[in-house]
Amino acid sequence: MANYDIPENPAYSPEITKLEDSNLASATNLFNPLFQRIITNIHALSVLLGKTAVLKGPDDPTEQTAGAVGQQYLNTATGALFVCVDIKDGVYIWTSSGATDASGIDVDGRTLDEVLADLQKLIDDGAVLLAMEDPTESTKGIPGQFYFNADSEVLFICVSAEDGVYKWITAGGGSGPVVLPQIVALVATGAVVICTNGATVLSAESVDGKAAIDVPGYGNWTLQATLDGHTSDSVTVTVDQVMQYVITLSSFEATLTVTAEPDAEVTASSGPNIFTGICGNDGKAVLAIKYADTYSVSATKNDATSSTESVAITTAGESYTAEVTFMTLTVTIDDGSDVTVSNGSTVFNVISDGPMKFYLPNAGTWDIAATLSGETATGSVAVSAYTDYTIELSYVKITGVEWNYANASTALTRLTKTSDPNSLVTVNILTEPIPAVGTGSGSSPFDNLAPWNGMDEFNVINNEIAFQKGETGFSRTTNDTVVRIPAFWYKTEKVTASSKMRFYVADKPKAGFSIHPAFDRGDGKVRDCIYVGKYNSGASYVSKSGIAPIVNMTRAVARTGSSGKGTPWWQFDYAAWCAIGLLYLVEFADWDSQKKVGRGYVDGNSAAINSGATDVMAYHTGRPTGTDGKTAVMYRCIENPWGNVHDWVDGCNANNRLVHACLNPAQFADDTVTNYRSTGLTLPESGWTKEIGRSETEPWAFVPITNGGSETTYVADYVSSATGWRVLLCGGGWSGTGAAGLFCFTASNAASYVSASVGARLLYLP
Repeated sequence: MANYDIPENPAYSPEITKLEDSNLASATNLFNPLFQRIITNIHALSVLLGKTAVLKGPDDPTEQTAGAVGQQYLNTATGALFVCVDIKDGVYIWTSSGATDASGIDVDGRTLDEVLADLQKLIDDGAVLLAMEDPTESTKGIPGQFYFNADSEVLFICVSAEDGVYKWITAGGGSGPVVLPQIVALVATGAVVICTNGATVLSAESVDGKAAIDVPGYGNWTLQATLDGHTSDSVTVTVDQVMQYVITLSSFEATLTVTAEPDAEVTASSGPNIFTGICGNDGKAVLAIKYADTYSVSATKNDATSSTESVAITTAGESYTAEVTFMTLTVTIDDGSDVTVSNGSTVFNVISDGPMKFYLPNAGTWDIAATLSGETATGSVAVSAYTDYTIELSYVKITGVEWNYANASTALTRLTKTSDPNSLVTVNILTEPIPAVGTGSGSSPFDNLAPWNGMDEFNVINNEIAFQKGETGFSRTTNDTVVRIPAFWYKTEKVTASSKMRFYVADKPKAGFSIHPAFDRGDGKVRDCIYVGKYNSGASYVSKSGIAPIVNMTRAVARTGSSGKGTPWWQFDYAAWCAIGLLYLVEFADWDSQKKVGRGYVDGNSAAINSGATDVMAYHTGRPTGTDGKTAVMYRCIENPWGNVHDWVDGCNANNRLVHACLNPAQFADDTVTNYRSTGLTLPESGWTKEIGRSETEPWAFVPITNGGSETTYVADYVSSATGWRVLLCGGGWSGTGAAGLFCFTASNAASYVSASVGARLLYLP
């Protein structure tokens, strides 16, 4: 026989890699030819190593002659050679070997020498390492290589080799375990799984939703489960290597309809049981659930993940539903806009084409910016819940109201983006303004909209705009105090067929809109704001707190006194009065300013009160504490725009009740139409105003055209008129009662008229 070297520390080190599956490496294939050859030669190898030395005796061996399987016995008397072929319950089975010596023993049709030569080649080729001890982490090998401990007759296989550490597991021989392919069936806990290849039948019970079965051979294995009398569908697995095969068995089926978003991918999962689907155009996905369990349901779309809903699915054949929602943001802006939606490093950028819906991957504050033709619109939305947030951006913010002048109600209807027949409105007003009383708080949705939010108090020092309210140095008593009105654009229309008038205000230029003439007076200068006196003018034509109003002067005298302060001072005029009236009307949507803001100082008083009664107020609109009708009133920082004393209003002349207007203060004059333009509207006889007309030439002008209303209906303010040349007073005095109000229009006095109830107000045109 050949001699075999048994290295104490085998060192075989070709290129080392890691098996793809460290638990059941494909190299441990029980049934490949290499493995079979090794197993076949184990006992022959033990003979070679002296583990089965030839026994000798003068007689043939009997069933009591102890030996090892494969061990030889020589009858020294006859020269016959026997071999132990089996041991059963202490009985030794010997048979004639037919060989003349041990090398001639038959092993599966081959001689022992042939078997051992084959094994030696496996050792020489490095397919198997041979030693007298178990391998350790430092025993070099490559994944898939075998190692045989000739002392214990245990076969090992290398399953990984990383960073100089070698992992060996037992692969067969001796008493060590043999690695088998394994099929894991995912099935309801308690189910009994049957696995068969036709000849062999195996079974296992599912624990924690799994049943694992080691199969002893290659080929097709069919599995089926039973539970509570129900049999699952069968699944056939083709086993062709030593690895773990995972299948699903189920006879349970229920329907889960998930509502999410169109094209969203829906997932229902519970441990290893995962079911998915894609939502259709209706935003629904129908999943066939194979196992009773509690499922976590969610969806993904555009890299965003929805909310999660838990659904307990318990009964076969039942239909279940779940609804998950995304954090989304719908942005509306003019088509063609370049829109950016961002939160930190997450940025979406699209060109708008109708409302755009963004699927947000996280909560937080999302900033939105849009640009188009050099215009920019921005906004932000704080996102915290799985719901749809909306923002409507507009390069021009437009609000509006509609008046049914055939209806006796003083109220106007707010126009919205959907109700506006002209589709001009871009901002929906959802709440009503609330004036303050005393030092209490007020509120208005217009506090965030231009031009209203730009109306504030300023001091004028040496004919220059100086301190704004709140700044150090601001003083209502020391300095002239005025109220800024930012420029705005307007549109009015009258629809006679439906007895409707509509009034719009825009914060920027817009096709079909005009800048209000209070800011473009035909003097070659378009202003971005104007300023009106906060208070009724006092002596020396100042606008200061704590001063009695100046009275008993004609409009011409008041004009001269106001402009005498120096450039750019003028007297309050018709264009400014109409601008304030339009801003009030769109904000409060009601003609009755006394009802909405306060009656003003109008009820049965005998003299004017000093300016500054509203200084105690923290809010810009309302009245001080006291009896309504006996206290001052304020609208957007302007004190007593009605009540206390009438204000002379320049730039408006009426001749035989036909109203004319002039915009340029340098051209203001009484009893003339020179430099004035006819409104084409004629005042009614004195009475409660029922209808305000719309001039085709001066559509900004508020001109009463019919009477017949009352203190509580239609316009709810009084109009006075007379034939001949007449000048304009507005607001009403301390005894005006309900006839007073922002739209009180008095054009019944000649230019020579003076009265203790008639005062003035300043206009500052930068």
